[in-house]
Amino acid sequence: MLWSFTAILGKLITLSEFVLVWYRMILTAFILFMIPGVYKQLRIFGVKKILPLLGIGMLVAMHWVAFYGSIKYTNASVAVACIGTTSMFAAILEPLILKTPFKKPDLLLGIGMVAAIYLISNATPSGYTFGIVLGILSSLLAALFSILNKRYANSYPAMLFTFSEMTGGWLFLCLILPFYIHFMPGQFIWPSQTDWIYLILLSIFCTVLPFSLSIISLRHISAFTSVFLINLEPIYTLLLAAVIFKENEQLSLSFYMGTLMIIALVSIHAVYNRKMENKNLQVT
Repeated sequence: MLWSFTAILGKLITLSEFVLVWYRMILTAFILFMIPGVYKQLRIFGVKKILPLLGIGMLVAMHWVAFYGSIKYTNASVAVACIGTTSMFAAILEPLILKTPFKKPDLLLGIGMVAAIYLISNATPSGYTFGIVLGILSSLLAALFSILNKRYANSYPAMLFTFSEMTGGWLFLCLILPFYIHFMPGQFIWPSQTDWIYLILLSIFCTVLPFSLSIISLRHISAFTSVFLINLEPIYTLLLAAVIFKENEQLSLSFYMGTLMIIALVSIHAVYNRKMENKNLQVT
C-alpha cells in the first residue's frame, strides 16, 4: 500500500524522471545513513562485501527511471498497471537465476497477467505506446532486482541492504549525469519547495519503509510471490488516481476489465499457494 503512493507522488513532482530518481536515491540513502546502527553495520561488512548490493542498486535506479518515464508519458494508472507484467518476468527469470525448477502454475498466472495488460493497453490512447513500453521495461527490471534481492536477503541487515542499493543506484546515475546534462540541457534543476516536500515523503514512506520491509519478507517467501503481491499496487494506485487526478474519466471499460483480471489472478495465486502449503504440511 505504501508503494501505491509512489506513482501519485511521481506525477505530482514536476522534475523529469531522471532527476526525480537522482534526488530520491540520495535522499533515501542519507535518511538511512542517519538511522542508528546503519553506519556501524557498514563498517562491519565493509565496502567490498556490499558490492553485489551496489550492483543491484543500478537495476533499481534504471527501474525507477523507466517507471517514472512511463508516468510522464502516460499517467499514473497506466504506468502502475504495466507493473502486472513483472510476475511473468519473475516466473521465467527466477528459475534461471536461482537454479530452481520451473513452476507451471506460476508461469500460467504470469501469462494471464500479460492478457490483463493487453486489455489495459487497448483502452489507452495511441500516444501512450512509448509510455507503456517504458512501463513494461520497468517491470522486467523490477523482476530482475527482486530475484537478485532474494539471493542476498538473508546475508545483510534490511536497513544496510536498502542503504547499499540506494547508494549504488545513485552513484550509477552520477556516472550518467554528465551525458544527461549534455543531451538534456536545462532539465537538471533544483527542486521547488513543493517538490522537496514530495521528495521527502517519497523517500521515507515510499522507499525506506516498504523497501526495507520487502527485504525482510523475502526471507520468508519466494521472489515470485513477492512480485505477485506487489501486483496489488496498481489496484491501490488506481483508486488514488481516480480520487486525486480523476483519471477514471480518461479510461474505458477494457481498462477496468484488465484490472479485475489482475485482482482475480492475485487471489487465485494466494489460494493455490495456501493449498500447496497445507499439502506439504500433511506430507511431512
